[in-house]
Amino acid sequence: MKCLGQSLLIFYLIILMAVKINGQIEKRALQPSHELQPKEKWKKFFLEHKFQKRELENSMISLIVRISQRYFKKCTPTLIYDSISENTETILINSLLRVYPLPRLHGDVDGKTIRNIALMKNKETCSSFILFIKDVMDTNDVLGPQCNNKVTVVTKSSQWRIHQYLTTRRSQKIVNLLIIAESEMVLKQHQQLPYVLYTHKLYIDAIASSRHEILTSWRNGRFTRPNLDLFPKKMSEGFAGHRFIVAVADQPPFTIKRGIDSNDRVIWDGLEVRLIKLLSKVFNFTIEFKEAEQINVLGSADAVIRSIVQKQSNLGISGIFVSNEVKSLVDTSNMFYQDCAAFVTLTSTALPRYRAIMGPFHWTVWVGLTMVYLFAIFPLTFSDKHTLKPLLKNPEEIENMFWYVFGTFTNAFSFSKKKSWTKSDKIATRIFIGFYWIFTIIITACYTGSIIAFVTLPVYPQTIDSVSQLLEGRYQIGTLDKAGWVNRFTNSSDPLVKKLLKKVDLVPTIDEGIRNTTTAFFWPYAFLGSRANLDYILRTRYVSTGKRSLLHISNECLVSYGVAILFPKNSEYEQILSSGLDRILQSGLINKLRADVEWSIMRSGTGKRLPISKEHNNILTLDDRALTLEDTQGMFLLLVIGYVLGGACLLSEFFGGCLNLCKGSKRFKDNISIPSNPRSYDGLTPRQNENQRNFLSSMVSFNLNNFESGKNLDHCTLDDKSNNLDVKDTSAPLTMNYFGCETELEKHIDMLFDFEDVFGQRNEHSEKNFSSTPIL
Repeated sequence: MKCLGQSLLIFYLIILMAVKINGQIEKRALQPSHELQPKEKWKKFFLEHKFQKRELENSMISLIVRISQRYFKKCTPTLIYDSISENTETILINSLLRVYPLPRLHGDVDGKTIRNIALMKNKETCSSFILFIKDVMDTNDVLGPQCNNKVTVVTKSSQWRIHQYLTTRRSQKIVNLLIIAESEMVLKQHQQLPYVLYTHKLYIDAIASSRHEILTSWRNGRFTRPNLDLFPKKMSEGFAGHRFIVAVADQPPFTIKRGIDSNDRVIWDGLEVRLIKLLSKVFNFTIEFKEAEQINVLGSADAVIRSIVQKQSNLGISGIFVSNEVKSLVDTSNMFYQDCAAFVTLTSTALPRYRAIMGPFHWTVWVGLTMVYLFAIFPLTFSDKHTLKPLLKNPEEIENMFWYVFGTFTNAFSFSKKKSWTKSDKIATRIFIGFYWIFTIIITACYTGSIIAFVTLPVYPQTIDSVSQLLEGRYQIGTLDKAGWVNRFTNSSDPLVKKLLKKVDLVPTIDEGIRNTTTAFFWPYAFLGSRANLDYILRTRYVSTGKRSLLHISNECLVSYGVAILFPKNSEYEQILSSGLDRILQSGLINKLRADVEWSIMRSGTGKRLPISKEHNNILTLDDRALTLEDTQGMFLLLVIGYVLGGACLLSEFFGGCLNLCKGSKRFKDNISIPSNPRSYDGLTPRQNENQRNFLSSMVSFNLNNFESGKNLDHCTLDDKSNNLDVKDTSAPLTMNYFGCETELEKHIDMLFDFEDVFGQRNEHSEKNFSSTPIL
């Protein structure tokens, strides 16, 4: 190598010497005087390029910081960078992470997948993304659809590549999109290259096209249009006549199938249909209603959801309740109508007229009156007799009490005999009777006044409005076997609801469920469904013209639900339509649309159109009329019941009474007919009368013998045998210590043997026995 170097050096010297010897020197090409030497050029190129790149990095960092402080304060920023940006822009990314002013998350991309999946996991919260990526076309592959979150993309793609991406359908899935790229303009030396900010404009024509839009540029640390919103509201001018396909199913009053027009298309009406038509006028789009498939199998709600999930429709309406299961399949708007699950049961508009005799008083009042009138006999008896022995010996006095009560309550009878309580000379008894009469007069006045109102005006019975009433009435619960009603209450924490819905009868249609309610025989039936839907069906199909039966919807809700419009998952127009729906709700137009539907479609309980003002319903019409047979049927029914009971008693007495009928032949063993009711006479029992007759017969024989012997009967004294008389009733003159004379003795004998007064009829057997006894 050393020899080679020396050889080259010698060769170079020889050439120089030859040039000098010849005197001919070749000049190099002309060079401008201001042009630097190559060495200086290379030095300047590397140093200035590095310095310029550093300036661009600082400008990018300040731009991202400015955007973050202005738009990302309310949402958590997430910085994502691909592998190429991580390798080529390491200094930029590290510097940005050091000076970034907000709390943030960051991660890298492996190909087209984010390595840290947790960054994209919580989609329900507000987030904002800053993506460093080489090719802008890969944005959707990394972030996916972003309809609400703000996305900023920093890319190395050319402006033509950016324009192409912003016109594609994929870019519409990121609504709030901002793209930052270096400008491709040629600048003079020492001028900073600006950054251009792009976005897109959606739905510019009827075919849902979009185009790119340059917002502003960032140069020398400031925006060229500083007051411009970098995330403008998209689709604020509407949809330029774009056609939306609306999946619909018959679910009154939200969606109602009215018929078929001349073009064989279904005519749809209802609250949600009119709401969609109003939104179409506000946001300039056209609509096409398409009935969902397999409604009879899946139900109206599930059929509409299936149509949206399969991308067959852009919107879905059918009075669908918002739930977690529905939100997991489709997107929903804000709830605009409050509906609930309610029961429909069979009730009556008025109690039957035959209950008028019992209607003025509650059953507790009747029980109280019965207890008072039955137990009042004890203080009355004790105050009059000063003992309860007569009542205990004769329990039949309760019957006397009944007739006494009946007489005082109805003023039908009066009691004035010797043993009547009103004839008592006891002060305590009179006080009891006085307050008893005052109490009876007040009760009678209350009853008389109430029964007049009860007969002339209807009394509405108690309706079924709560779960506890359904449980007490042992109602059989029925509901639809589709549309989510089967599993809607499986996770309920209410023990009453669990007990009520333990065994549910599933029916295919609402009409069949209502039919079961009206035709239930053994156990009452209640159908569970949407209150708004049940109210519409009962008004339009089950108009009540009488006052005996009526379908009643419970006032209490089993559970409340909100009704909303359905959209496909991550649809770009969901936010703008939801905002329009909120404005309609806040302005009160929802109530106006609901009133219009009721006025044009629904009817009142009499089958007529609903009144314009609800105040018309509160006006009572009073008509003078006479009481009809229907109003007084309770009195006739009571009379019929009395005749039936009287006929039964007459039949029983004809056969000798129930007791004698059961005893059989025992009744015919005695030759003497003795009344069975001891209250039918005031004398002695048959056994006492027989003992007395034997004693008096012996006394008469004794006195006659003495008379024949010439003895004077000035005074007649009883023998000691009188002490053997078994006499228990002190009211009868049975123990006589003295008889004045013979005439007085005959009077007593006639009185004792007056069987007609004692037994109510003359006893032939006794007369035969008496005829054998000598009489004076």
